[in-house]
Amino acid sequence: MNKTIYEVFSDGSASTHGCKAGGWAAVILKDGRLKKIVYGATSDTTIGKMEMQALTEAFAFIRELPGAFDAHIKALSDSQYIVNCAVGRYKRSANKPEWRIFDAASKGLSVEIDWVGRNQIPEQAQCDELAGACRLKVENSKNHTPIRYKQ
Repeated sequence: MNKTIYEVFSDGSASTHGCKAGGWAAVILKDGRLKKIVYGATSDTTIGKMEMQALTEAFAFIRELPGAFDAHIKALSDSQYIVNCAVGRYKRSANKPEWRIFDAASKGLSVEIDWVGRNQIPEQAQCDELAGACRLKVENSKNHTPIRYKQ
């Protein structure tokens, strides 16, 4: 029996002014077919946190699926910092609470994380667009309420 393959495409977006809103998104494929899109936003954040949030949310979704721990996950991010920290090339000196959540979400899963250039793959470009739209939604709201969606 072939191992199930999940592909995760992710992106984050953040502004440095106003409420410092940020958005994140991940497209999840199962054996090459769309399984789920998860996305959301919050205020008072950074780009690194949003890039990490996209992957964390995807891993958390996958780990709840039957057979997740027997599957393999190929994750792609356009953040060299996140990829290099995730695989141990860089020291995780910033965002330590977020890295603990990231590690908990990926624990026990077979995950490989690689870098992809910005918007070079359609699913990653979709994440870029969704993350930016979510960021703007929070940025333009009166109370900057965090949002989270799954479709």
